[in-house]
Amino acid sequence: VFNDEAGGMYRLSLQDGSVIWYTAPFFGPGGATLGGVACSRDGKVFNGFATADMKSGGLSAFDVQTGQRLWTKWVTAPVHNAPAIGRIHSHDREAVIFAMGLPTGHPLGPAVWTNGTVYAVDAQTGDFIWTFEPPAWYGASCAGSTLEQICMPDLFSGATVSKDGTVYINWSAGGITYALRDLNKDGRCELHDSEEVSGFDLGSGATGPPAL
Repeated sequence: VFNDEAGGMYRLSLQDGSVIWYTAPFFGPGGATLGGVACSRDGKVFNGFATADMKSGGLSAFDVQTGQRLWTKWVTAPVHNAPAIGRIHSHDREAVIFAMGLPTGHPLGPAVWTNGTVYAVDAQTGDFIWTFEPPAWYGASCAGSTLEQICMPDLFSGATVSKDGTVYINWSAGGITYALRDLNKDGRCELHDSEEVSGFDLGSGATGPPAL
């Protein structure tokens, strides 16, 4: 299963590459799906998207057998990274991790405030489990981007979920790789709680997901 940039979803046969089903984009013309898709063990496929005006986006779940859209979670900024699936800390079912936010710009562009949010949702229902918000970033471009080596990545990489349920994700604006766990189950990974959030400052944006 894969998506095209405009938001169409395809399931192809492994035997001959023929199209088993196609689902047209539902979020209007001009939108985009810039990340890849992810499949869960119970037969769902997940896809993030952004609307044409870049003022909203979200995550949708589809039935991998039929292509039917099962649910959609809308958020207030574009979703550019690919979703990740895994068993996260303090949750007993599979979760989907995705993130929203506008990417930073060119080093010669105007300095602006950049905000973003990481979400964990239940893979079956789409219900929110927790969120994480890194500090707002102020600047024209991401950390480490210069005229000699321009870096214009998405705001977040795809996430990686470890065996113990920790979520690892790169925040490109500030150039930090975060490790996230909602230990007290209050629905937030608290930035200033070292038991829930830790990070390594790369000093540079990174679009690719961490690997374990």
